Amino acid sequence: MAANIELQLLWKIIETQDLHTIDKLKITEEFFLEPQHKAVFTYLNKHFHNSHTYGSVPSPDLVRGYFPNLPYTPSSDTLPTLAEEIRKSYVRVQVLNVIENVKYQVDSDPWLAVNTLREAVSGISSKHELSEDLTLSNAYELLLQEYHLVAGGLGITGIPWPWEILNEDTQGIHNGDFIVIYGRPKSMKTFVGLSIGVHAYNSGKRVLVYSMEMKPAKVLKRVAAILAKVDYQKLQSAKLNEVDYYRFFSILRQLQTDELAVPITNGHVPAFLISGRGKGDKSAGGVSSLQAKIKEFQPDLVIVDGMYLMRDDRGNVRTIDWKSIAHISQDLKITADTFSVPIIGITQANRGAQKDAKDADLQELAYADAIGQDCDMAIRVQKREDPHTKENELVLGFPGTREGKLEAFVIHGIPATNFDFKTAIVSKEEKQQETSKTATTSNRGMPQLPNYKKGN
Repeated sequence: MAANIELQLLWKIIETQDLHTIDKLKITEEFFLEPQHKAVFTYLNKHFHNSHTYGSVPSPDLVRGYFPNLPYTPSSDTLPTLAEEIRKSYVRVQVLNVIENVKYQVDSDPWLAVNTLREAVSGISSKHELSEDLTLSNAYELLLQEYHLVAGGLGITGIPWPWEILNEDTQGIHNGDFIVIYGRPKSMKTFVGLSIGVHAYNSGKRVLVYSMEMKPAKVLKRVAAILAKVDYQKLQSAKLNEVDYYRFFSILRQLQTDELAVPITNGHVPAFLISGRGKGDKSAGGVSSLQAKIKEFQPDLVIVDGMYLMRDDRGNVRTIDWKSIAHISQDLKITADTFSVPIIGITQANRGAQKDAKDADLQELAYADAIGQDCDMAIRVQKREDPHTKENELVLGFPGTREGKLEAFVIHGIPATNFDFKTAIVSKEEKQQETSKTATTSNRGMPQLPNYKKGN
Protein backbone atom coordinates (compact mmCIF):
# COMPACT_ATOMS: atom_id res chain seq x y z
CA MET A 1 0.00 0.00 0.00
CA ALA A 2 2.73 2.48 1.03
CA ALA A 3 4.80 1.82 -2.09
CA ASN A 4 1.72 2.30 -4.27
CA ILE A 5 0.91 5.64 -2.61
CA GLU A 6 4.50 6.78 -3.13
CA LEU A 7 4.27 5.99 -6.85
CA GLN A 8 0.89 7.69 -7.17
CA LEU A 9 2.24 10.84 -5.53
CA LEU A 10 5.35 10.90 -7.73
CA TRP A 11 3.36 10.52 -10.94
CA LYS A 12 0.80 13.09 -9.80
CA ILE A 13 3.65 15.60 -9.24
CA ILE A 14 5.07 14.84 -12.69
CA GLU A 15 1.72 14.98 -14.51
CA THR A 16 0.47 18.16 -12.79
CA GLN A 17 3.93 19.79 -12.92
CA ASP A 18 3.28 20.93 -9.36
CA LEU A 19 5.94 20.51 -6.68
CA HIS A 20 4.97 23.82 -5.11
CA THR A 21 2.04 22.21 -3.24
CA ILE A 22 4.28 19.43 -1.94
CA ASP A 23 6.79 22.03 -0.72
CA LYS A 24 4.07 23.85 1.21
CA LEU A 25 2.84 20.58 2.74
CA LYS A 26 6.42 19.89 3.91
CA ILE A 27 6.77 16.51 2.23
CA THR A 28 10.48 15.64 1.98
CA GLU A 29 12.50 12.71 0.65
CA GLU A 30 12.48 10.99 4.05
CA PHE A 31 8.75 10.23 3.57
CA PHE A 32 9.60 7.85 0.72
CA LEU A 33 10.49 4.42 2.09
CA GLU A 34 11.34 2.72 -1.22
CA PRO A 35 14.94 3.63 -2.31
CA GLN A 36 13.99 4.14 -5.97
CA HIS A 37 11.03 6.35 -5.04
CA LYS A 38 13.28 8.39 -2.77
CA ALA A 39 15.76 8.82 -5.64
CA VAL A 40 13.01 9.99 -8.01
CA PHE A 41 11.70 12.54 -5.51
CA THR A 42 15.24 13.81 -4.88
CA TYR A 43 15.72 14.27 -8.63
CA LEU A 44 12.43 16.18 -8.97
CA ASN A 45 13.21 18.34 -5.94
CA LYS A 46 16.71 19.29 -7.13
CA HIS A 47 15.36 20.17 -10.58
CA PHE A 48 12.60 22.29 -9.01
CA HIS A 49 15.08 24.26 -6.86
CA ASN A 50 17.86 24.57 -9.42
CA SER A 51 18.46 28.25 -10.18
CA HIS A 52 18.31 27.57 -13.94
CA THR A 53 15.10 25.50 -13.87
CA TYR A 54 13.49 26.93 -10.74
CA GLY A 55 9.79 26.22 -10.35
CA SER A 56 9.60 23.62 -13.14
CA VAL A 57 9.11 19.85 -12.95
CA PRO A 58 10.70 17.45 -15.49
CA SER A 59 8.36 15.98 -18.12
CA PRO A 60 7.20 12.32 -17.94
CA ASP A 61 9.49 11.47 -20.87
CA LEU A 62 12.51 13.00 -19.13
CA VAL A 63 11.76 11.14 -15.89
CA ARG A 64 11.39 7.84 -17.78
CA GLY A 65 14.76 8.50 -19.41
CA TYR A 66 16.45 8.65 -16.00
CA PHE A 67 14.24 6.02 -14.32
CA PRO A 68 13.13 3.56 -17.04
CA ASN A 69 11.92 0.96 -14.51
CA LEU A 70 9.60 3.34 -12.63
CA PRO A 71 6.10 1.80 -12.90
CA TYR A 72 3.43 4.18 -14.15
CA THR A 73 0.81 4.45 -11.39
CA PRO A 74 -1.89 7.05 -12.07
CA SER A 75 -4.32 8.35 -9.46
CA SER A 76 -7.57 10.31 -9.52
CA ASP A 77 -6.82 11.80 -6.08
CA THR A 78 -5.47 15.31 -5.57
CA LEU A 79 -1.93 16.17 -4.51
CA PRO A 80 -2.99 17.19 -0.95
CA THR A 81 -4.90 13.90 -0.57
CA LEU A 82 -1.94 11.80 -1.69
CA ALA A 83 0.44 13.87 0.44
CA GLU A 84 -1.72 13.20 3.50
CA GLU A 85 -1.77 9.47 2.71
CA ILE A 86 2.02 9.29 2.40
CA ARG A 87 2.35 11.23 5.65
CA LYS A 88 0.04 8.76 7.42
CA SER A 89 2.03 5.86 5.99
CA TYR A 90 5.30 7.34 7.20
CA VAL A 91 3.88 8.08 10.67
CA ARG A 92 2.58 4.50 10.86
CA VAL A 93 6.10 3.14 10.26
CA GLN A 94 7.52 5.49 12.91
CA VAL A 95 4.89 4.45 15.46
CA LEU A 96 5.49 0.74 14.80
CA ASN A 97 9.22 1.26 15.32
CA VAL A 98 8.53 2.99 18.65
CA ILE A 99 6.23 0.14 19.75
CA GLU A 100 8.92 -2.39 18.86
CA ASN A 101 11.51 -0.54 20.94
CA VAL A 102 9.19 -0.12 23.91
CA LYS A 103 8.29 -3.83 23.94
CA TYR A 104 11.86 -4.71 24.89
CA GLN A 105 12.01 -2.05 27.63
CA VAL A 106 8.66 -2.45 29.35
CA ASP A 107 9.47 -5.70 31.24
CA SER A 108 12.89 -4.65 32.51
CA ASP A 109 12.22 -0.94 33.13
CA PRO A 110 8.62 0.26 32.59
CA TRP A 111 9.50 3.88 33.50
CA LEU A 112 12.17 3.89 30.81
CA ALA A 113 9.53 2.61 28.40
CA VAL A 114 7.17 5.43 29.44
CA ASN A 115 9.87 8.06 28.86
CA THR A 116 10.77 6.53 25.49
CA LEU A 117 7.11 6.57 24.51
CA ARG A 118 6.59 10.15 25.67
CA GLU A 119 9.64 11.48 23.80
CA ALA A 120 8.79 9.54 20.67
CA VAL A 121 5.18 10.75 20.58
CA SER A 122 6.28 14.35 21.15
CA GLY A 123 8.85 14.11 18.36
CA ILE A 124 6.43 12.56 15.87
CA SER A 125 3.71 15.11 16.65
CA SER A 126 5.99 18.15 16.32
CA LYS A 127 7.50 16.89 13.07
CA HIS A 128 4.18 16.35 11.33
CA GLU A 129 2.20 19.37 12.47
CA LEU A 130 1.88 21.74 9.48
CA SER A 131 2.88 24.90 11.30
CA GLU A 132 5.86 27.24 11.13
CA ASP A 133 7.10 26.03 14.54
CA LEU A 134 10.47 24.29 14.47
CA THR A 135 12.26 22.42 17.21
CA LEU A 136 16.02 21.95 17.38
CA SER A 137 15.51 18.19 17.62
CA ASN A 138 14.06 18.21 14.09
CA ALA A 139 16.89 20.23 12.61
CA TYR A 140 18.85 17.28 11.22
CA GLU A 141 16.69 16.35 8.22
CA LEU A 142 15.65 19.93 7.47
CA LEU A 143 19.13 21.46 7.45
CA LEU A 144 20.83 18.46 5.86
CA GLN A 145 18.42 18.54 2.91
CA GLU A 146 18.76 22.31 2.53
CA TYR A 147 22.56 22.16 2.72
CA HIS A 148 22.92 19.51 0.01
CA LEU A 149 20.28 21.22 -2.10
CA VAL A 150 22.39 24.37 -2.19
CA ALA A 151 25.81 22.71 -2.33
CA GLY A 152 24.92 19.93 -4.75
CA GLY A 153 24.21 21.90 -7.89
CA LEU A 154 22.99 25.50 -8.09
CA GLY A 155 20.13 24.93 -5.69
CA ILE A 156 18.32 27.83 -4.06
CA THR A 157 15.80 27.72 -1.24
CA GLY A 158 13.53 30.61 -2.27
CA ILE A 159 12.14 32.40 -5.32
CA PRO A 160 15.13 33.31 -7.53
CA TRP A 161 16.33 36.86 -8.05
CA PRO A 162 17.09 37.93 -11.63
CA TRP A 163 20.76 38.31 -10.67
CA GLU A 164 22.89 35.27 -9.84
CA ILE A 165 25.20 37.29 -7.57
CA LEU A 166 22.22 37.98 -5.29
CA ASN A 167 21.03 34.36 -5.39
CA GLU A 168 24.47 33.22 -4.23
CA ASP A 169 24.36 35.70 -1.36
CA THR A 170 20.80 35.13 -0.14
CA GLN A 171 19.64 31.82 -1.72
CA GLY A 172 16.58 33.62 -3.09
CA ILE A 173 13.49 35.40 -1.79
CA HIS A 174 11.87 33.49 1.06
CA ASN A 175 8.38 33.22 2.50
CA GLY A 176 7.77 35.87 5.15
CA ASP A 177 10.47 38.22 3.81
CA PHE A 178 9.63 41.92 3.81
CA ILE A 179 11.91 43.58 1.27
CA VAL A 180 11.97 47.33 0.62
CA ILE A 181 13.20 48.84 -2.65
CA TYR A 182 13.79 52.59 -2.41
CA GLY A 183 15.30 55.38 -4.46
CA ARG A 184 14.89 58.97 -5.53
CA PRO A 185 12.10 59.93 -7.99
CA LYS A 186 12.79 58.73 -11.57
CA SER A 187 15.46 56.28 -10.35
CA MET A 188 13.61 53.37 -12.06
CA LYS A 189 12.96 51.62 -8.74
CA THR A 190 9.50 50.50 -9.95
CA PHE A 191 11.06 48.98 -13.06
CA VAL A 192 13.49 47.08 -10.82
CA GLY A 193 10.64 45.76 -8.67
CA LEU A 194 8.59 44.72 -11.69
CA SER A 195 11.58 42.99 -13.30
CA ILE A 196 11.91 40.89 -10.12
CA GLY A 197 8.21 40.04 -10.43
CA VAL A 198 8.49 39.07 -14.10
CA HIS A 199 11.48 36.84 -13.33
CA ALA A 200 9.44 35.09 -10.62
CA TYR A 201 6.53 34.68 -13.06
CA ASN A 202 8.86 33.15 -15.65
CA SER A 203 9.96 30.74 -12.90
CA GLY A 204 6.41 29.47 -12.54
CA LYS A 205 5.22 31.70 -9.70
CA ARG A 206 2.03 33.64 -9.04
CA VAL A 207 2.79 37.36 -8.70
CA LEU A 208 0.51 40.06 -7.31
CA VAL A 209 1.36 43.72 -7.94
CA TYR A 210 -0.59 46.11 -5.72
CA SER A 211 -0.12 49.55 -7.27
CA MET A 212 -0.67 52.75 -5.32
CA GLU A 213 1.29 55.13 -7.57
CA MET A 214 0.18 54.18 -11.09
CA LYS A 215 -3.05 52.91 -12.59
CA PRO A 216 -3.02 49.15 -13.25
CA ALA A 217 -3.12 49.73 -17.03
CA LYS A 218 0.20 51.61 -16.89
CA VAL A 219 1.78 48.94 -14.71
CA LEU A 220 0.48 46.30 -17.11
CA LYS A 221 2.24 47.98 -20.04
CA ARG A 222 5.54 48.02 -18.12
CA VAL A 223 5.20 44.38 -17.13
CA ALA A 224 4.39 43.35 -20.70
CA ALA A 225 7.38 45.30 -22.04
CA ILE A 226 9.72 43.65 -19.51
CA LEU A 227 8.31 40.22 -20.34
CA ALA A 228 8.82 40.69 -24.09
CA LYS A 229 12.04 42.72 -23.67
CA VAL A 230 10.98 45.53 -25.98
CA ASP A 231 11.95 49.20 -25.70
CA TYR A 232 9.44 50.79 -23.33
CA GLN A 233 9.70 54.28 -24.80
CA LYS A 234 9.10 52.96 -28.32
CA LEU A 235 6.16 50.93 -27.04
CA GLN A 236 4.75 54.07 -25.43
CA SER A 237 5.01 56.04 -28.67
CA ALA A 238 3.87 53.10 -30.87
CA LYS A 239 7.20 53.03 -32.73
CA LEU A 240 8.26 49.41 -32.29
CA ASN A 241 10.10 47.90 -35.24
CA GLU A 242 8.45 44.99 -37.04
CA VAL A 243 10.39 42.27 -35.17
CA ASP A 244 9.67 43.73 -31.71
CA TYR A 245 6.02 44.37 -32.63
CA TYR A 246 5.53 40.75 -33.67
CA ARG A 247 7.35 39.35 -30.62
CA PHE A 248 5.50 41.61 -28.18
CA PHE A 249 1.98 40.77 -29.32
CA SER A 250 2.77 37.11 -30.02
CA ILE A 251 3.91 36.64 -26.42
CA LEU A 252 0.82 38.38 -25.05
CA ARG A 253 -1.49 36.35 -27.31
CA GLN A 254 0.14 33.10 -26.14
CA LEU A 255 -0.18 34.13 -22.50
CA GLN A 256 -3.84 34.90 -23.05
CA THR A 257 -4.37 31.44 -24.54
CA ASP A 258 -2.48 29.71 -21.73
CA GLU A 259 -4.27 31.50 -18.90
CA LEU A 260 -7.73 31.11 -20.43
CA ALA A 261 -7.10 27.37 -20.50
CA VAL A 262 -6.74 27.29 -16.70
CA PRO A 263 -8.56 29.84 -14.45
CA ILE A 264 -5.88 31.85 -12.64
CA THR A 265 -7.71 31.64 -9.30
CA ASN A 266 -8.03 27.86 -9.36
CA GLY A 267 -5.06 25.78 -8.25
CA HIS A 268 -1.39 26.66 -8.44
CA VAL A 269 -0.63 27.84 -11.95
CA PRO A 270 1.67 30.74 -12.90
CA ALA A 271 -0.23 34.02 -13.11
CA PHE A 272 0.43 37.78 -12.89
CA LEU A 273 -2.24 40.01 -11.37
CA ILE A 274 -2.07 43.81 -11.18
CA SER A 275 -4.43 45.48 -8.75
CA GLY A 276 -5.07 49.01 -7.47
CA ARG A 277 -7.20 50.63 -4.84
CA GLY A 278 -10.05 51.41 -7.26
CA LYS A 279 -11.16 54.69 -8.75
CA GLY A 280 -12.67 57.00 -6.16
CA ASP A 281 -12.61 54.35 -3.44
CA LYS A 282 -11.25 56.20 -0.43
CA SER A 283 -11.80 53.30 1.98
CA ALA A 284 -9.62 50.86 0.01
CA GLY A 285 -5.87 50.80 -0.45
CA GLY A 286 -4.89 49.70 3.04
CA VAL A 287 -3.11 46.57 4.20
CA SER A 288 -6.47 44.91 4.95
CA SER A 289 -7.47 45.35 1.30
CA LEU A 290 -4.15 43.83 0.25
CA GLN A 291 -4.77 40.88 2.58
CA ALA A 292 -8.17 40.26 0.98
CA LYS A 293 -6.50 40.22 -2.46
CA ILE A 294 -3.84 37.78 -1.18
CA LYS A 295 -6.56 35.42 0.12
CA GLU A 296 -8.34 35.57 -3.23
CA PHE A 297 -5.34 35.23 -5.56
CA GLN A 298 -2.97 33.12 -3.39
CA PRO A 299 0.26 34.64 -4.79
CA ASP A 300 3.81 33.41 -4.25
CA LEU A 301 5.17 36.97 -4.38
CA VAL A 302 3.57 40.34 -3.60
CA ILE A 303 4.88 43.69 -4.85
CA VAL A 304 3.46 46.90 -3.38
CA ASP A 305 4.33 49.89 -5.56
CA GLY A 306 4.14 53.13 -3.57
CA MET A 307 3.69 51.56 -0.15
CA TYR A 308 3.93 55.01 1.50
CA LEU A 309 0.66 55.94 -0.27
CA MET A 310 -1.31 53.11 1.35
CA ARG A 311 -4.11 53.87 3.81
CA ASP A 312 -3.27 53.39 7.49
CA ASP A 313 -5.91 50.88 8.62
CA ARG A 314 -5.22 51.57 12.29
CA GLY A 315 -5.94 55.28 12.04
CA ASN A 316 -8.29 54.90 9.04
CA VAL A 317 -6.42 57.68 7.24
CA ARG A 318 -4.25 58.12 4.15
CA THR A 319 -1.29 60.36 5.00
CA ILE A 320 2.51 60.42 4.87
CA ASP A 321 2.71 61.19 8.59
CA TRP A 322 5.56 59.10 10.05
CA LYS A 323 3.24 57.31 12.50
CA SER A 324 0.96 56.12 9.70
CA ILE A 325 3.93 55.00 7.58
CA ALA A 326 5.25 53.10 10.60
CA HIS A 327 1.88 51.35 10.97
CA ILE A 328 1.83 50.42 7.27
CA SER A 329 5.38 49.06 7.45
CA GLN A 330 4.64 46.98 10.54
CA ASP A 331 1.39 45.65 9.04
CA LEU A 332 3.11 44.67 5.79
CA LYS A 333 5.72 42.68 7.75
CA ILE A 334 2.95 41.01 9.78
CA THR A 335 1.11 40.20 6.53
CA ALA A 336 4.23 38.60 5.04
CA ASP A 337 4.60 36.41 8.15
CA THR A 338 0.89 35.59 8.50
CA PHE A 339 0.38 34.55 4.88
CA SER A 340 3.89 33.06 4.53
CA VAL A 341 4.52 35.07 1.37
CA PRO A 342 7.37 37.48 0.53
CA ILE A 343 6.33 41.11 0.12
CA ILE A 344 8.39 43.69 -1.78
CA GLY A 345 7.50 47.27 -0.92
CA ILE A 346 8.64 50.12 -3.21
CA THR A 347 9.02 53.54 -1.61
CA GLN A 348 10.84 56.87 -1.79
CA ALA A 349 14.29 57.83 -0.56
CA ASN A 350 15.26 61.19 0.85
CA ARG A 351 18.02 63.38 -0.60
CA GLY A 352 20.69 61.48 1.34
CA ALA A 353 20.36 58.66 -1.19
CA GLN A 354 22.66 60.51 -3.59
CA LYS A 355 25.73 59.25 -1.70
CA ASP A 356 27.96 56.43 -2.90
CA ALA A 357 26.41 52.93 -2.83
CA LYS A 358 28.95 51.57 -0.32
CA ASP A 359 28.13 54.41 2.07
CA ALA A 360 24.36 53.85 1.87
CA ASP A 361 22.45 53.43 5.12
CA LEU A 362 18.85 53.08 6.25
CA GLN A 363 18.69 56.75 7.22
CA GLU A 364 18.07 57.43 3.50
CA LEU A 365 14.59 55.87 3.73
CA ALA A 366 12.00 58.63 3.63
CA TYR A 367 8.99 59.06 5.94
CA ALA A 368 9.79 56.62 8.76
CA ASP A 369 12.72 54.87 10.40
CA ALA A 370 10.31 52.02 11.14
CA ILE A 371 10.59 50.78 7.56
CA GLY A 372 14.28 50.11 8.06
CA GLN A 373 13.55 48.35 11.34
CA ASP A 374 10.79 46.14 9.94
CA CYS A 375 12.31 45.03 6.64
CA ASP A 376 14.50 41.94 6.20
CA MET A 377 16.32 43.52 3.27
CA ALA A 378 16.58 47.06 1.92
CA ILE A 379 17.67 47.66 -1.67
CA ARG A 380 18.73 51.18 -2.65
CA VAL A 381 18.40 52.00 -6.39
CA GLN A 382 20.57 54.78 -7.80
CA LYS A 383 20.55 55.74 -11.48
CA ARG A 384 23.68 57.01 -13.16
CA GLU A 385 25.24 57.25 -16.63
CA ASP A 386 27.88 54.83 -17.85
CA PRO A 387 30.79 57.14 -18.82
CA HIS A 388 31.77 54.87 -21.73
CA THR A 389 28.45 53.94 -23.34
CA LYS A 390 26.46 56.96 -22.09
CA GLU A 391 23.61 54.53 -21.30
CA ASN A 392 21.76 54.39 -18.00
CA GLU A 393 22.97 51.95 -15.39
CA LEU A 394 21.57 51.25 -11.95
CA VAL A 395 23.55 50.74 -8.77
CA LEU A 396 21.81 48.39 -6.33
CA GLY A 397 23.03 48.90 -2.76
CA PHE A 398 22.14 46.76 0.26
CA PRO A 399 22.41 48.83 3.44
CA GLY A 400 20.03 46.70 5.50
CA THR A 401 20.14 42.92 5.02
CA ARG A 402 19.63 40.42 7.84
CA GLU A 403 21.11 37.59 5.77
CA GLY A 404 23.95 37.99 3.28
CA LYS A 405 27.04 40.17 3.01
CA LEU A 406 26.64 41.74 -0.43
CA GLU A 407 27.11 45.53 -0.43
CA ALA A 408 26.41 46.67 -3.99
CA PHE A 409 26.49 45.77 -7.68
CA VAL A 410 25.60 47.41 -10.99
CA ILE A 411 22.94 46.36 -13.50
CA HIS A 412 22.02 47.74 -16.91
CA GLY A 413 19.28 50.38 -16.76
CA ILE A 414 17.55 50.30 -20.14
CA PRO A 415 13.80 50.39 -19.42
CA ALA A 416 12.22 46.97 -20.00
CA THR A 417 14.94 45.83 -22.42
CA ASN A 418 17.92 45.17 -20.19
CA PHE A 419 18.21 44.94 -16.40
CA ASP A 420 20.92 42.27 -16.52
CA PHE A 421 23.87 42.13 -14.13
CA LYS A 422 26.76 44.35 -15.23
CA THR A 423 29.51 44.40 -12.61
CA ALA A 424 30.20 44.06 -8.91
CA ILE A 425 31.41 47.08 -6.96
CA VAL A 426 34.69 46.57 -5.14
CA SER A 427 35.88 49.12 -2.60
CA LYS A 428 39.46 50.46 -2.47
CA GLU A 429 40.02 48.58 0.80
CA GLU A 430 38.91 45.29 -0.82
CA LYS A 431 41.19 45.90 -3.80
CA GLN A 432 44.13 46.53 -1.46
CA GLN A 433 43.34 43.37 0.53
CA GLU A 434 43.13 41.32 -2.68
CA THR A 435 46.45 42.72 -3.89
CA SER A 436 48.01 41.91 -0.52
CA LYS A 437 46.66 38.33 -0.61
CA THR A 438 47.99 37.81 -4.13
CA ALA A 439 51.44 39.03 -3.15
CA THR A 440 51.50 36.82 -0.04
CA THR A 441 50.41 33.76 -1.99
CA SER A 442 53.02 34.29 -4.71
CA ASN A 443 55.76 34.66 -2.06
CA ARG A 444 54.79 31.62 -0.04
CA GLY A 445 53.59 29.32 -2.78
CA MET A 446 50.25 27.52 -2.94
CA PRO A 447 48.63 27.31 0.53
CA GLN A 448 47.68 23.88 1.87
CA LEU A 449 43.94 23.27 2.04
CA PRO A 450 42.11 20.75 4.23
CA ASN A 451 40.81 17.59 2.59
CA TYR A 452 37.25 18.80 2.16
CA LYS A 453 34.84 18.57 -0.75
CA LYS A 454 31.94 20.99 -1.18
CA GLY A 455 28.68 19.29 -0.36
CA ASN A 456 30.16 16.57 1.90
